[in-house]
This record gives sequence, C-alpha cells and structure tokens, in this order.
Amino acid sequence: MKTKLLFSGFIMLLVINTFKAQTPPNGFFDNINQSWSVTGNVSLNSETSMAGLFYLLNTSNVDATFTVKSDVFTLLSTEVYNYTMEYTHTYFDVLMGEWDAPPLISANLKDEDGNIVKNLDLDCLGGRCRETDIILVNTSGSYYIEYSGVLGVLAGQPISEENFWFENLWITKNSTVNTLSGKVSYNTNADNCASSTIYLSNIFLKSTLNPSGKTYYAKTDNNGNYFFAFNELESVDTKMQSNSLFSTPVNYANIFSAYQSTTNQNFCVSSSISGYDLNVYIIPISDARPGFNTYYKIIYSNLGNTTISGSLDVSFENSKVNFLNANPTQDSQSTNSLTWNYTNLQPFESRQIYVDFNINTPPTVNNGENLAFTAVVNPISGDANPTNNTFTLNQTTIGSYDPNDAAILQGPYITASQATEDLYFRLRFQNTGKASAININVETVLDSHIDISTFQPLYASHDFSTSISNGNQVNFNFDNINLADSTTDEPNSHGWVLYKAKPLSSFTTGDIIEAKASIFFDYNLPIVTNTASTQIETTMNILDADYSGLYIYPNPVKNQIHLKGKSINQTKYFVSDLLGKPIKSGYVFNNEIDVQDLSHGFYVLKISNRKPIKFLKIN
Repeated sequence: MKTKLLFSGFIMLLVINTFKAQTPPNGFFDNINQSWSVTGNVSLNSETSMAGLFYLLNTSNVDATFTVKSDVFTLLSTEVYNYTMEYTHTYFDVLMGEWDAPPLISANLKDEDGNIVKNLDLDCLGGRCRETDIILVNTSGSYYIEYSGVLGVLAGQPISEENFWFENLWITKNSTVNTLSGKVSYNTNADNCASSTIYLSNIFLKSTLNPSGKTYYAKTDNNGNYFFAFNELESVDTKMQSNSLFSTPVNYANIFSAYQSTTNQNFCVSSSISGYDLNVYIIPISDARPGFNTYYKIIYSNLGNTTISGSLDVSFENSKVNFLNANPTQDSQSTNSLTWNYTNLQPFESRQIYVDFNINTPPTVNNGENLAFTAVVNPISGDANPTNNTFTLNQTTIGSYDPNDAAILQGPYITASQATEDLYFRLRFQNTGKASAININVETVLDSHIDISTFQPLYASHDFSTSISNGNQVNFNFDNINLADSTTDEPNSHGWVLYKAKPLSSFTTGDIIEAKASIFFDYNLPIVTNTASTQIETTMNILDADYSGLYIYPNPVKNQIHLKGKSINQTKYFVSDLLGKPIKSGYVFNNEIDVQDLSHGFYVLKISNRKPIKFLKIN
C-alpha cells in the first residue's frame, strides 16, 4: 500500500487479522477496530486513520520511539503455542524506489501487570519480515504483546514515504508430542555462565534419536532460545552442532517415554578458538538473467572469542554487472569493488548486507556465462582460520525464469583443494499458486559423495526446522510460513535455504556431486528442481587418445595455457562458454594459448578437431 506523501517522518501502521481477547487463542485473530493503543512522541493522523489502520506522523527533528500495545488475551500453562507476526518497514522514494528500513526494536509478551514474560524473537533486519517463536507460560492467565520501534526523521533526504505496517498475527496451539527447549548462554566470566547475561543467537544444536538414528537441528533465536519438537518416543542426545564450541553440559540425554513431554535444558558455551575467527558467505537470492536485476545477501560472523573491528570487501566484474544499491550503504566503492567498515563484532555475532546488481544485456553478457563475486572479511592477519575469510560465488547466467532451483555456490567445477572444504548448497522456491502456502517442505537427498557427518543447515529466508532420516534424506520444514502467492504479492512469494557439507575424502577427479530438491507446497504434488552439479577440475593432463603425448596446464589458468609433450604450433584452437557460444579463436604460438583477455569464469577449449576440454580462468 503506497500513498505518495511528502511528510517528514511518516509511518503507517496497518494491523490486519489481529485480535481481541480470546480464551485461549488458536489461529487468526479478529480485526482490531482501533482497539490497540499507540503511544510515543508521535501524533495520530485522524484524517487518514480508520478501523484497523493507524497513520502516525513525526514532524519533529528527532527520531521518535513509539509503542504499540495489543488487547489482552488468555494463555494456558498446559499448552505450547506457535507465535507468528508479519510486518513491513520500508522507505519509498519516487525516484529511487523502495528499500528496507530498520526492524522493530522489541516484541515482548507481558502479563496483565506489565511484567515481561518472554522476549519474542526478532530475527529480521528490516523490510518485509516474518517473525516466529514458541510461547510457553508457567501460569495460565491474561497476557498481551507490546511492540516498540522508531519513526525516523526524513527531512532533507530524498524519501517521499516511510511505511510500517503489521499484516498478520497468529497464535496457535502446538500439537507436537514432545519438546526440548532452553537457552544458550556465553561463558563471559569463566564461571559456567553463573553471571552471564549474554545469550547467543544463530547457534545450531543437534539432537540424535536412538534407535531410529533420525537427526533434528534447531537454531537459537535472538534471545538465545532453542526449541526441538519430536514426534518419536525414543532416547534423544542433544549437543552443539559446531566443533568450535565448548559447552556445559557437553550433551544432554533424555528418554521420551510418554507423549506431551516438555523438557528444558540450558547450555553454557565458550569458543574453542582463541582470538578472532572471521568467516563470510555470499548467497544469491535470485537467479542471474542478462538484462535483469539480481540480488545477494552477504553474511559475515566472528566464530572466535575476541571482539574485532575491520572491513568487508566485495569485488565484482563491472564489465558484466552494474552495482545498484546496498543495505547498509557501503562506506566506499570503486569501479569493481565495495567496502563496508564494521566495529565491535562480538564473539558468535553475525551481520548481514543486502546488495543489488543489474546484469548487462546481450551481447555483453549472454546465457551460460559465469558471474564471479568475491567477499573478503578483514583483518586476515592474526585470524585463527584465514581460509574462511574469503568466499567466491560463481553463478551461471540463465535465459528462462525458474524460481524453484538448486545451486552449488562454488560453481560447476572446483579445485582439488576445494574438494577438501565445505561446499555450499542453496535451494530456492516460489509460491506461484493462487493462494498463500501455509506449510512448505523442501526435501533433498545428500549425494553419495557427501560426508553426511559434516552436514549443517546455515540460513534461510524464513524460520525453519531441519531433520535427517533414512541416512541421507534431508527435510527443511517451513511450518506456518504462510508464503504469499506470486499474483497477490510477488516480492514476498520467494524463499530459500542454505546448507553446507564436505565431500568424502574419497571424492576424486571424475566424481560428480549433484543436488536437487522436491518442494511441497501444502498438500500439492512436489515441484522438482533442476540438478546442480560440481566436480574437480585439475590440470588438463589428457589421457584420451586425441591428446596422446600432449599435456595441457595449468587449470585454473590466469594468463597462458601451456602445451607440453609435442609441438602443435600453428594449430587452430577455439574457446567457447559452457553453452557452446564462441568466445575467441586463434592459433597456438610457442606452445601457448593466451587467455589473459578472458573474464573470470569457466570455458571450453578445443584444439583442432580434438575433444573439448573445460578450464577455469581466474584473475
């Protein structure tokens, strides 16, 4: 909903399907009819406000904090509740378009006396958000939810509208048979968290069931809370997923022998890494089509035990893509790089950056070409593990639009050294139906060349849970996602999940790792994605009869391809992209082929009428 208003500091609060008191709540709630209260250093625009719609104005020259308070409703101590809130906070400029604005400051469940019972999860960084959490109360009674945020000052900025609206709220009964929950705290004072008030977010825990062998994964929210839901009556062993964490207790064992069991266990953790350990990912959240915009999320974090400040650099091929914007805004930029400075990155803290590019049109960029992006988080010197300070994304451009796909972020070819490291897999989906999707299940089978013990879910567009059954069948469950359909709300109809795993030590040249997924939207038949693949590309020592006695190296190549074993000077060669489009041709000179003019990416080399050979050009 956009109304081109030129207020200085304008905010819209739209609350749809919110609630009046119910006993107990179990689903959508009634329209509020202005029964919620709004307070703060703001004014209500009575001319445009109506039932279920609040317009707030900030005409001062300072940021204004506001509070939105719900009606009172009833919760029972005998129930577990699923909480979901959808809201949007965006800036809109007539010339520059729309971009994300900051998220809510807090969301608290309070009792009728105003005491905070639970800090509700706020994972979103702004823009279009969907927050979920689990609610358990010790005492049956009356409760309400209180949200707080900031209405910014927009005077003097090229912003014509600031929108902030709540869209949907659910509180539903959780029918799970057994639960395990708790908090993960940081051992700041080496006293087993006796005095710690720091709770860690984005920490994965792993629960293994016996005798079935099924594995569940849970991630802590912004307040350090984790939650497991089990449908089995088995023994469960729970511990930290990451080997870089020491925890007390090391693990928690429990036997669920009766249904509706609720168990609590807190963990106190410290890093096994002395100093700082920075890492970074680049995640493509859209496909890459020549002539269209493409979007990326960059996530960087500190896995060590020391606070660190530094910078993050992202380089891109400016001959292929044009930088559009970033959130947060970059601190500096050049023709082919962007830099952000960061301060006080705490142990176990993660931060995110959104970056948008436009891909050049054909013939500058064609289908099948490689787009290379590299992120480096600094400082590298002194880092406990400098190998994960750099991440390179290789993304192949496509012609047709397919919103449900699988990708291996290292690209279709990897080096022998990369085969000993984590591979990153991204599965993407879109609801192209005519109604919202309440639940989405993404199923994938880990390739036989993957070391299953190294599997780890990382991030997703929405809250999710993960489980592994039958040895290598992975399920990413997006319960109560309520994903919008593309006809009604195209920008919010997309989702994705990122995970990593290492190849087995036996993975070698000639082996191929594949990844695809089946995506279930509610009770519909699955949509099956493409099959992404990668394999080791080593030196081009060709054993085929076409190349008998001839050795071609190196691979990857920077400037020249060398040919050794016999002279083939003046022999015609051809270089094409992975789809067969001719890139260059010429004649071998001094047993070398000059490729320094090629952009970073994968190519195919053909010498005379011999069989084609794939190679990687690096800068």
